[in-house]
Amino acid sequence: MTRLLLENPPINSRTHKIKIAVILIFALALFSLILCSCSSKVADSVVRIYTDNDTLTGVIVDKAGYVATSAQRIGSGKIAIELKPGGPRYDGTLLCTDYLRDIAVIKIKGNYPALQPAPLGDSDLVQLWDEVSVAAYLPSSKGMVTTQGKITGFPGRDIYKEFQADAALDPGSAGGAVVNKTGEIIGTVGWNNAEPGREGLVLAINEIKTVLSEAQDCELHPLYIDTVTTSSVFNDHAVISWKTSKPSTSLLEYGLTQGAYPFKATDDAAMLTDHSAVIQNLQPKTTYHYHVKSVDVCGNEAVSSDGSFITAETGVMPGQLTITNINVYDITSSDAWISWITNKPANSLVNFAADKTSENQTVSDSDMVFEHKIHLDRLDPQIRYFFSVESDNEYGESAQLGSTPFTTLATAPICCKINCRIPDFSFKTLNDTGFANGDIAGKNVILVFVNTECGICTQQALILNDYYEHGARKDITMFLVTGNPKISEVIDWAKEYGLTVPVYIDPTSQLASTCQLKTIPSWVVLDTGSVIRFYKNGGFGSVKEVDEALKRLQ
Repeated sequence: MTRLLLENPPINSRTHKIKIAVILIFALALFSLILCSCSSKVADSVVRIYTDNDTLTGVIVDKAGYVATSAQRIGSGKIAIELKPGGPRYDGTLLCTDYLRDIAVIKIKGNYPALQPAPLGDSDLVQLWDEVSVAAYLPSSKGMVTTQGKITGFPGRDIYKEFQADAALDPGSAGGAVVNKTGEIIGTVGWNNAEPGREGLVLAINEIKTVLSEAQDCELHPLYIDTVTTSSVFNDHAVISWKTSKPSTSLLEYGLTQGAYPFKATDDAAMLTDHSAVIQNLQPKTTYHYHVKSVDVCGNEAVSSDGSFITAETGVMPGQLTITNINVYDITSSDAWISWITNKPANSLVNFAADKTSENQTVSDSDMVFEHKIHLDRLDPQIRYFFSVESDNEYGESAQLGSTPFTTLATAPICCKINCRIPDFSFKTLNDTGFANGDIAGKNVILVFVNTECGICTQQALILNDYYEHGARKDITMFLVTGNPKISEVIDWAKEYGLTVPVYIDPTSQLASTCQLKTIPSWVVLDTGSVIRFYKNGGFGSVKEVDEALKRLQ
């Protein structure tokens, strides 16, 4: 029998190399064709948005005319949407803006043609190095521009689910569609400060779905102010109450002239349906005008018409001390806020217990005020709490009132996601002493991860330091965390930039590694139960931006 020996050519032969090169070129061409094909699937869903002073991209996410885009770029004023390059433009209404997520939802108005919504994917399935394509309208381009790239990181993935991609995400491409290889939208381009051609942020489609749901609810159930009452008027103060159709913020402005309200009585970010405010230091026998404003989760504002009242004569004082307008809000697994109004300045006390037979616990504040707020912390999860509020004034009057019980939420798991308790940590101070979880128990906390050799980190450290020294929130513990193991270098850095905010050292980057931080600097906000309530990759541009973000987290 004759045996045939099939000899393989040497692996380094010229013919073999040419074959490999041809295969690679073919594979790349095929993959580019697939990506282009996937981009073409969403081409009819990508639109151009015109504002008063800008152009950006949007993606049709629902055939009923909902378009998602960048909240940072949309601004205010008139909005027009162009479905096809050079085609007619249709007016748009801004339904919802979420600046923390950088997502806005617009509704197309008018007799527009049938729309082709983008196929929405599941951003939880996105993996590192996934191939993507981007379709967007740049300000200088007449038509749609497409680029290809890969997912290169997950800064904040477990929090607001942002991705990082190297698909030339120019600043002008904000709102553009980011498409996977099966033709589904897995996100949109975020507002990027990067240079043209640099990689940037992708806003995950699951976050966009959340804001879309909020926008649809806001459209279906618009915010309005139901009832405004001047419940109590005296010679030097008045109590104003109002109700809103859905949870929203509280703002009361007043003055001496109808339509002019230069003074502010309250500005509260707590989301409530029953609102109240006390206007203080008024003149007797004087007419005052006021209006109230409330803003819902989508940023939609409701404003009341003008209201007025005349204060009483000098010497006319309130009768018996009374309590009204009790509210329980911002309930978590470990804490809650309780507020109420009294008709005279008085102190504040809350009695509470896990059940009617348990021994009462108390939390109090000795300040004599009209508007009372008490924070209950270190509560147990999933427990129904009974409570009453009590106020006493300096004349020996006392008032007490019970209210409907409230139930705390389930225990927050330990992880690095929003609504999770932060994992255990142990830092060093600049005095080489310890600092750990127990040192922040019961405190609201801002911690900012930085690197002493990073320019933008130093910028963010200075912003936190400015907020530490001059910010509006004095009830928050703030500190910087750096992974630099050399204490002397960190001390020199802090001295060089005049930092007074505490700086702690995580020499092994334990917490940053546990939380899989992909980007430094990063901001993290914790509540009194050490639960993560906010995360921001990168940072803020000013102290004002920090204040605006924290208003949403009160």
